[in-house]
Amino acid sequence: MRTVWPVKGVAVLDRGVVCSVVTRSYLAQARVLQGSLCATNPGLDFVLLVLDLDEDPVLLSGRGVRVVDLGFLGDFELLQRMERIYDVIEFATAVKPFLLNRLLGEGYPVAIYLDADILVCGDLSGLISNISQSGILLTPHSLEPYPRDGLSPSELDIMRAGIFNLGFIGVDSSARAFLDWWSERLKTQSMVALDKGLFTDQRWIDWVPALFPVQVERAPGANVAYWNLHERELRVTGPLPEQAGGDVESVARQLGKSVSVNGQRLLFFHFSGYSPARPTDISHHFFGNQRVLLSDRSELAAIFQLYGDLLVAKGYDHESTKSPRSHWEVDGRDYGPEVRRFLREEYQLGFEDEIPLPDPSEHKDEFLAMLSSSRLVRRPLPFVGGGVVARIARLVRIIQRDGLRHTTKRVILMLRGWLWPTVRKIQQAAAKAALISTGPDISANLTLVRYANSEFSIGQAGARVEEILEQCGIQRQALSLTRQGRLTKRAVATSGNIVERKTVLSVVNADETPRTIAQLGFWARRGKKVIGYWFWETSQVPVGVFGKAQESVDEVWVSTSFVAAALQPVLEKPVRLAPLPLFQPKRHGTGRAEPFQKGKSDFTVLAMADLSSVPARKNLKGAVAAYLEAFPSPGATTRLVLKMGSSARNPRAVSEEENLRSMVADRTDIEIITQTLSQNELDGLFRRAQVFLSLHRAEGLGLNIADAVAFEVPVVSTNYGGCLDFLDPDLSHLVSFSEVEVGPGCAPYSPFARWADPHIGEAAEALEKIYNDYSAAAEKARFAKLQLAETFNAGSVGKIWRSLLELSA
Repeated sequence: MRTVWPVKGVAVLDRGVVCSVVTRSYLAQARVLQGSLCATNPGLDFVLLVLDLDEDPVLLSGRGVRVVDLGFLGDFELLQRMERIYDVIEFATAVKPFLLNRLLGEGYPVAIYLDADILVCGDLSGLISNISQSGILLTPHSLEPYPRDGLSPSELDIMRAGIFNLGFIGVDSSARAFLDWWSERLKTQSMVALDKGLFTDQRWIDWVPALFPVQVERAPGANVAYWNLHERELRVTGPLPEQAGGDVESVARQLGKSVSVNGQRLLFFHFSGYSPARPTDISHHFFGNQRVLLSDRSELAAIFQLYGDLLVAKGYDHESTKSPRSHWEVDGRDYGPEVRRFLREEYQLGFEDEIPLPDPSEHKDEFLAMLSSSRLVRRPLPFVGGGVVARIARLVRIIQRDGLRHTTKRVILMLRGWLWPTVRKIQQAAAKAALISTGPDISANLTLVRYANSEFSIGQAGARVEEILEQCGIQRQALSLTRQGRLTKRAVATSGNIVERKTVLSVVNADETPRTIAQLGFWARRGKKVIGYWFWETSQVPVGVFGKAQESVDEVWVSTSFVAAALQPVLEKPVRLAPLPLFQPKRHGTGRAEPFQKGKSDFTVLAMADLSSVPARKNLKGAVAAYLEAFPSPGATTRLVLKMGSSARNPRAVSEEENLRSMVADRTDIEIITQTLSQNELDGLFRRAQVFLSLHRAEGLGLNIADAVAFEVPVVSTNYGGCLDFLDPDLSHLVSFSEVEVGPGCAPYSPFARWADPHIGEAAEALEKIYNDYSAAAEKARFAKLQLAETFNAGSVGKIWRSLLELSA
């Protein structure tokens, strides 16, 4: 429900105003902020915008305190469209200039925005005076250079987020032009999209010193937070409260009196990313080598503890469990991330038009049908399609709404938008033709393009493709794709057979294929056949991604019949099966470390996953659950080894690792390995394992599973995916599954796709069976290895590749 707020007449108010924006889950922080502000700055009003406000809440009280909803800002249709394309953090930051502008419009001489997780401890009159001098007051993340010591946050971290921290900004009436400029950009570009140079509202503010009069606040006591504690010395010069006891006012005043920052008074402390549920972590925003640890600074830890106690006293345990309402919720499941991505990328949202998606609460079936086929649909550009009459009628409606002058401008901009990319492509093609001698040389008959990094799966696949070409003795050259997306030439042997027709073979993800192939240049690859070697893990594919990628290739090759079955129905280009060599004699030819003897040596279950991908797909939680069911008590000779490749900068990976550690916290027989291992060390894990367990929900190939078979390890695997090409049901233990919807939060997979949910009890029974009769399982594993070595060796696979290359010529 949106309240329609009357617009006040402009009046000269003698009180400044502080505002903040929250959802219901942040109400405890807002109560602490308001209490501290009223205690230290009673002359300031406080306005709290709650994005998902209930109909009749009693949230805050006091003189000059107001709680408002989005209706307070006006222009509801615009804000509703913004709400639909942003997640809650993006939207909360995007409305800041709208809120500040509205408050200045009410007649406040000065308006300050503060994040809700701030505790005000001192008099802000000095800041207000600085605001009045320049019109805009900003606080940078840091006032001094960061040490170049590899710790976080670093200068590069700050550059990604923005030089200024927008947990604070102060403006007066002279800043209305700035707020209009900022609002215009945040209508559509307040995303967290580091690859596009965006980080919510903050990166835009880097422009402000060049465009508007601004003052940078250099008082060390302003906006003290984890990102600048390395340069700000906190000294406790007086007694601190032993316990907060919910008395925000006394705690705020006492900290203001007893804590100095670089010898000056503490004005406000920003507890960004802090949660009393994790009291030892200074912030959840950074992972890895944190620059400042609470465990190293007892006085700092005491301040954080006081703040955490205040949050709990103000209802944190209850409020933090409230999930922000989603406009894209169907049957209790939030499809917001997927819909927002669709609106931004597929529909290229234009704010002059209505969002062309049905309301899921009223038209659920239509909504799901449109989203499930969204990758098949492109939004027609303005005035295109629908017949002449429909186009004229639409143009008339737009003229009636916007006027002829604005509509003409829009048409000109639209035409310019159509023509400019074409002009740029012509210019780029001419430039590449002129500079072809300096670009990648693809004069060899076969050019292999693959990732330089072989640590992840498709990187390994590229290395195995090169192994095949070497085995076939095919003359070639190789280009490596770096992490920065650049192609570099590598020296490889050029002796051997010549492919009759010049070919480019790209072992690169489908979504990166168009950009990678474009680097070769049109004239450079003219007359050559381009083959994309692609992977996918679910039976439903994102047609938009693969459809666009196929425009850059002539054929598509895949490693398993599962991927072929997924891609063939949705691609126009030929899809051919080209398996990889899964048995490598130099690696897999050696025997096991030592035979397993029940009761005398460890029975080791090995499970592997790269958590920086999609943890739910690899389903290590399922592997842990199966092991715990099979062996409910820690045994002297049973153990589970979880090898997890993860990224310290990937929140999804870090969260999954924490969840797994909590699952096995009381089990001494479960080992978690997260460090990077060499190939020999990884191979050692296989040789020492008695079982390889993969309860994946989706798998396009499964190189780790294939390695387990090649190392003669009994395999327990979900009966789903590309691994079935080499897993013989009579020689391995295939676990049945239920087909379930992927659901939200598993990008790049569509939430409407379906994958396997393996039966944990069945997997536990398989583990027990292998443990109780290991000799039988080992015998099956021996035959499975022989079968793999015969069918998927480089020689056998090379014959298939040779015939495919001849067919493509």
